[in-house]
Amino acid sequence: MLTLIIGNDRASLLARREKVAAALLKKNPSLVRKIFDADTARREEIEMLIAGADLFGEQSLVVLDRLIGESDMSENIIALAKSFKDSSNTFIIVEDSLPAADLKKISKYADEVIELESKKNPPAGGERFNTFALTDAVAARDKKLAWQIYRQAREAGIETREIGGVLFWGLKSLALAASEKDALSSGLNPFVYRKAKAALKNWKPGEPIAFANELITLTMNEIQGLAPLDLSLEKFILEKI
Repeated sequence: MLTLIIGNDRASLLARREKVAAALLKKNPSLVRKIFDADTARREEIEMLIAGADLFGEQSLVVLDRLIGESDMSENIIALAKSFKDSSNTFIIVEDSLPAADLKKISKYADEVIELESKKNPPAGGERFNTFALTDAVAARDKKLAWQIYRQAREAGIETREIGGVLFWGLKSLALAASEKDALSSGLNPFVYRKAKAALKNWKPGEPIAFANELITLTMNEIQGLAPLDLSLEKFILEKI
């Protein structure tokens, strides 16, 4: 079984994902839930889940969260749409948006397609807004591009804490790539590890982890009412990148 959920409002997208998952788990409480994102997805593991039950005979509810365009598995996910449908396991694909051609390919095999109402002020031209483009700019230490993407994200209605979380993930990936010898020991997706490792030439030793910790402080400052995260993140980009 395959369900596709699309929406550019992350909060609404996650809420619908949980609602769909809850309904499926209520119908079949024995399902074991597994969630994969760009950081945790492994092609071999997903292919094993397509094949059916695991070694213990358990059936799975597999959530593929924003893998199309966010990882080196994009083409595989699209090509495997029919296999997801035919699998004895249950799959949910969650995406902010999809190019028309990809949407058509996946919808052909989806048992259900849920398109949520677009949030106001979507990116111009209806193109997918990829917040991970911000981490690429930060990894390259391109201050001007990073600031421009940050402003575009805010104008697109993306919340500051989501942007901060994406920035933290990017800096954490850099820190792990610096401290670990390979993708396996770092716990990162090989694609993410390779990108982070290559970007380390732009950073001094210790900077990624120090900046990641600073982002945590900025978030805590907003929670405690000390400083708004929007201004803090913008200042962080302009002064640290």
